Amino acid sequence: MIIRVCSLLSLLWVGVGDHFMVGQRGLPNHNPLFRGGPDITVVEGQGVWGAHTWCFDPVDGDGPLDMNNRPTHSGQQSLTFEVITADPSLFTTNGEPRIDDNCQLTFELRDKTCGSTTVSVVLSDDGNPNCVDGLPSSGVLFICPGACTPADCSKSAPVDFSIDVICCNDPPYFSNVGSVIYPEDSPLIQHRDWAFSISPGGTDTFETSQMLTFVVEVVQSTNPLLFSIPPSITINQNMGNTNPSGYTGDLVFEPAPGQCGIATVEAWVIDDGGSNNACQMMSGPPKKSIFTIEITCDNDDPQFTSDPDCIVIWEDHWTLSSGPGVEPFSQPNWATNIFADDQIGTREMQNLFFDLVFETPSDEILFLNTPEIDSTGRLTFQLNDNANTFATGDVNLYVRLRDDGDPPGYSCEPITSCPILCIRVNPVNDPPLATCGPNIVVCENSGIFSDGNNWATNLMVGPPGSREGICPGCEGQELFFDVQITPTGGHDLFVNNRVSITSEGTLQFELLPNVVGTAQITARVLDTGDQGPPGSNEGPICSFFVAVTEAKTDISYEMTHYSGINPIIVDEDDPPALTDYPGFLFNIVATQGGVAPANLIFRVE
Repeated sequence: MIIRVCSLLSLLWVGVGDHFMVGQRGLPNHNPLFRGGPDITVVEGQGVWGAHTWCFDPVDGDGPLDMNNRPTHSGQQSLTFEVITADPSLFTTNGEPRIDDNCQLTFELRDKTCGSTTVSVVLSDDGNPNCVDGLPSSGVLFICPGACTPADCSKSAPVDFSIDVICCNDPPYFSNVGSVIYPEDSPLIQHRDWAFSISPGGTDTFETSQMLTFVVEVVQSTNPLLFSIPPSITINQNMGNTNPSGYTGDLVFEPAPGQCGIATVEAWVIDDGGSNNACQMMSGPPKKSIFTIEITCDNDDPQFTSDPDCIVIWEDHWTLSSGPGVEPFSQPNWATNIFADDQIGTREMQNLFFDLVFETPSDEILFLNTPEIDSTGRLTFQLNDNANTFATGDVNLYVRLRDDGDPPGYSCEPITSCPILCIRVNPVNDPPLATCGPNIVVCENSGIFSDGNNWATNLMVGPPGSREGICPGCEGQELFFDVQITPTGGHDLFVNNRVSITSEGTLQFELLPNVVGTAQITARVLDTGDQGPPGSNEGPICSFFVAVTEAKTDISYEMTHYSGINPIIVDEDDPPALTDYPGFLFNIVATQGGVAPANLIFRVE
């Protein structure tokens, strides 16, 4: 019989003839041994960790004891580390912790995951898990002096350590619909689920327990008055949930009434997780989404404020200080508060035009240039000469503001509902007109002088086209002349020192007997209308003289036609006409000296 004991120090002699076999298979299988390393602390997001030496002195336990009375490695067995992770969710599918036969620990962290897990490490050899080695049929019996610890002699006692993954506050993120368009004057807008797939940045408890808040900023706008309520994003559900990626957010804003334009907006989401120094390189700045909010423009009706007072001016004037003549009228700010829409602080960049329509179309004849209002509200017009509204009444025009939209917008419609521009032109008395005749030379002692209706001509109570006779104080106007006499010889020439001109233009005077000389005479035509201002009843002044010459020569003459002898015959049916009879008088001679004066005036009665 062959007996094998588990220890060379425990050999038993059983009987004569028995013998012992000592060899590789004659040794017992002891538990392998190793010294474990420290706990591991890493930062979330580091990815692959290692290889780092974590353990030391792995042995199969079957070699001789060292100086510290510790078994050494026999070199006859292969060693393998078995690693068991309590929470494998911290690691990628193929990245759970593992230790190679050189004690090098490696693992790969799952992205955006943090926490702590216990890792248990066991060293195994390829020996029999039991102390007895071999089979009874071989005739060899192995005897172990005691039980293995652990019972499986091929495994070491487990060594536990922890891997702590420090939680980094990963930036939250979201997806969104993008730019939106709404019409002008929309009510409060709540664009449902504009933001979706909202995530706090990870699925670990640290991330999912955070509260998220959106930050929304308008970074540029074509209209600074675009919003009455600026854009914001409201998260539909509390983020304290294990499935935050299913949450959505509503985009909320309210366009300001009457405003339109395009706003460029930045939006990003922040959490309340804070930050730590270890994670500064991992988190980075928030991811911003840039989009636009467009409020399309409606063509609002333009608006303005009109001057309610009637404009009162004088005929041929636009202020009392203006002189006579046609003066253009100009009044700034007849129209004020001019806007392209119905909102103060207009934002519609449109061209504006004023339409003016006469209430009575025939009133247009009063104007050389009809009333106009420019885009600043300035009213201008120019009257025709001598135009006034005494007979026709005030001129009224409907005023409407129009823009160049498509279709155009109007401040009022129909135009007869629009504000009224009232113009009243008070009449003035235009100065009368007359053309004076020539100088007069008469003979001494010629008595009464009257030239018929031909001395003063072109007699008018006002200029051509004036409306004298249809204004207060003008109706039935008559003309008269103011005549002033200045004798040059120091004595009067006329009876009662009077020279007159009738309203028909007849010059009349009566000479004093036996006087000669010259009188300088000035005459001004006047009418019986208002004396003004602003009008005037005084016409132009003309000057002429009357010369009375001494009668020293008798004149004789003959005529070609006499009553009853060669008379001048005119048919009563002939039209009136001026007929010239050359040589009607002939043989005109002076009784003294035989020569008639060169400047003779014959009186026909």
